[in-house]
Amino acid sequence: MNRITIAILSLALASTSFAQHPTMNFGKSLAKKPIDTRSVKSDLRAQAIKHAKKKAAFKQLDSTTYYVWESQVGQWITEARSKITYNNDGLPILNEYYEDWGSGNFNLTDAVETNFDKDGNLLSSLYKEWDEFNKQWNLEYRDSSTYDNSGNVLEYLYQVYDNGKFENRYRSLSTYNTKGAITKLKSEQWDQGSQAWMPSTVSVLFYNGDDLMTTMVDSTWNKASNQWVLTTKDTFEYDANDVVTRQTQYSWNSNAWQLSERSIFKANKDGQITEKIEAEYDGTTWDSTGLSKYGYDANGNPNVEEYAAWEDDRWESNTRYEYTYDPVEKVNPIILNMDVYIPDYDQYIINLPLEEFDYLADGAGGWDKDYHEVYHYSDGGNASSVKILNPEVTLYPNPANGAVHIQLGSDDRAETYVIRSVNGALVEDGRLSNQDTIDVSNIPAGIYVVEVSTGAHVYRSKLLVE
Repeated sequence: MNRITIAILSLALASTSFAQHPTMNFGKSLAKKPIDTRSVKSDLRAQAIKHAKKKAAFKQLDSTTYYVWESQVGQWITEARSKITYNNDGLPILNEYYEDWGSGNFNLTDAVETNFDKDGNLLSSLYKEWDEFNKQWNLEYRDSSTYDNSGNVLEYLYQVYDNGKFENRYRSLSTYNTKGAITKLKSEQWDQGSQAWMPSTVSVLFYNGDDLMTTMVDSTWNKASNQWVLTTKDTFEYDANDVVTRQTQYSWNSNAWQLSERSIFKANKDGQITEKIEAEYDGTTWDSTGLSKYGYDANGNPNVEEYAAWEDDRWESNTRYEYTYDPVEKVNPIILNMDVYIPDYDQYIINLPLEEFDYLADGAGGWDKDYHEVYHYSDGGNASSVKILNPEVTLYPNPANGAVHIQLGSDDRAETYVIRSVNGALVEDGRLSNQDTIDVSNIPAGIYVVEVSTGAHVYRSKLLVE
C-alpha cells in the first residue's frame, strides 16, 4: 500500500475514535482479519465509556515519562513528561507536555485539548504551544471529525491557526457499506486562491463474502485534465483461518496494471503476524527490500518489533522496539488512542502497557539503547492532581546481589513492593522497611520488574540481579 494512503487512513480514522479502526490497522500493517468494523468500534467504544464512568474497572493513564539514552554517562536521561486530565466521565480532555530544561526543571511547552460527544467519539483536538517569554498560549492547529449513527467517521478536517483564525488545509470524506467497513476514502486540499476544496486522492476498497478486504484501488486528481487518474492497486490473499498471507501492489502504466511491490506474511498458531518480507519487482525478478519481525508475550501482547533492510545480499538490522505489559491488568480501549505508542499490531493488545524501549543497530550485530517511555497509571479520578515532577522510581545499586535501595523522585512514600519475572510471575512481595530497602540475595540471577506502591500510585522499574 502506498504511504500516502496509509497516512490518509491513519489521519482520517485512527485519530478520531477510541477504538482503533480495523480497516486502518489492516492498511497500516496488514494485520489480522478486518472484520465488521461497525460492531468492533461500537463494542469497544461502549465498553470504554461504560468502564470509564465506573472509574474502577480500568486503570487510568495519568502521565508518561520520556527518556533518552546518554551513552557517555551510561544512563537514561529524562527528556520530557506528559500529564493527562480527565472529565467526570473518565474521558481525557487535556494532555500537557513538559520538557526537561536541565537540573530536573520541567517546563510546560505544549498542550492538546480534546472534546467528545456523549457516545465517546472524539469531536475535536486543539493543539497549542506555550510562549514562555510572553507567558501566553499560541494556537497551532485543530482537527475535528463528524460521525454517522454507528460511530463511523464521515469527515475529518484539519485546520491551521493563522492570522487570528483557523484556516482549512485538508479534509477526508469516508463512505461505508452496510456492515460498517469503509469502501471509499477521498481526500481534498483547500485551495486558498479559489477558497474551495479541491480533490486530491481517493481510495476505493473491496471485500469478499467474509468481510475481508481483497482489493484497494488508489487514484489521484489530475487538475489539468480535471479527472481521476489511476495510480496503484493492492490485492490481498488469506489462508484458511482468514489471516493475511500476501499483499501485492500494482502500478498503473497508461493502460495496464504492472507488478510493483509485494509483502509476504507469516503467522503463529494464534493467527498473529510474526514476519513480513517486502520486495520490489524489477520487471523480471523480485528484489527483497525490507524485513519486519514481531514477537508476543505469554498473554498474546505484541512485545517485540524488529526491522531490517536488504543490503549487500544480506539483511541489515536497523531498529528494534520492545514493550512490556502488566500481566494482570487489562488495557482500557481509551488508552490506545492517547499517549501510549502503539505497536504495529495493536489490536492484539490485551494488557496494560507499562514501558517502551527503542534501540538502534550498532552495526556489529547488537543494539544500542536510544529511547524509553514509562506509563504511569491510577485507579481513576482526575489526573490534574498528579505530580509531574520526578514520579519515577530509582533502584540502586542496579545490577545488585544484596540490598537494593528504593528512591522515589516524588514526595510519595513507598509502602509495599512486588518483584516479578519478565513473564509476570510473582517472585516476592512485602512491605518496605523504614530504610526503603529490599534484599535480593536469595533471588536467582536474572532480569526482574520491581513494582513499588505508595497506596495511590504504582511505580515500576527493571532490576538486574547478578
